[in-house]
Amino acid sequence: MGGNCLRRMAICSRAGSNWVHRFRTNRIEGFAGEVDYDGAVFNEEGDTRPYRSDTAYGGVGGETLLSFALFQSGGLTFYPEVGAGAQYWLRQLDVDGDAGYDEYWLTAYGVAGLRLEADAGNGSTLFLRGAILIPFYNDEEVENIGFDGVGNVSLEPETEIGYTAEAGIMMNSFTVSAFYEYLEFGESDLDDTGRFFQPDSETTRIGVKAGIKL
Repeated sequence: MGGNCLRRMAICSRAGSNWVHRFRTNRIEGFAGEVDYDGAVFNEEGDTRPYRSDTAYGGVGGETLLSFALFQSGGLTFYPEVGAGAQYWLRQLDVDGDAGYDEYWLTAYGVAGLRLEADAGNGSTLFLRGAILIPFYNDEEVENIGFDGVGNVSLEPETEIGYTAEAGIMMNSFTVSAFYEYLEFGESDLDDTGRFFQPDSETTRIGVKAGIKL
């Protein structure tokens, strides 16, 4: 589930018959879902056993992108994009069981990509967008661990390059699109107790967005 908020700041300069349009896009979205967890749990003695449960996700994100129409070719308009964004989400392991805990994640990143647009008629525009995500800050707060007297842990996973792709249609003030997003996190250092760390991990989101431009 997501939503787009677009604020255009049009600055036009004329050179012969070519126009260059610069604009800023502010996008805010929310997301939620539940997935199967197929892994393992361990006790204080270090023994592990297979474990299956449900893991719930929910969070918010936002981006600010600067873009301009670089050129047109074959009915397509090419828009390079640069900007920054952030995401904050809760990951609840073992929603209905007694072996889980809560992870609060925050990642902030730069964005560099390209957007293609084509006029579909009747005030509609088809678009295709791809971008790399360059994180510069990651934070993970783990709560309700309940292991060996430890309740909460603070970690900072290493930053790794991610990427995203999106395709859809803009119809007047409405936007509908399908998207794919991949984020990767490197292994963190040990926490202050010297016992906990976040191993290499990744998150993939695939879905459909529906939004409105304001």
